[in-house]
Amino acid sequence: MNFFEYDAELSISTQAAMDYYDNFSKELEKKSLDDQKAL
Repeated sequence: MNFFEYDAELSISTQAAMDYYDNFSKELEKKSLDDQKAL
């Protein structure tokens, strides 16, 4: 695996991690809003 392949792999997994985190925080926001409504 050369440097450029490694770099591409890294950026793909970074993007995936950021998307995952983004979805996760959106879900958390929705959940906390629902919890506030329930109170």
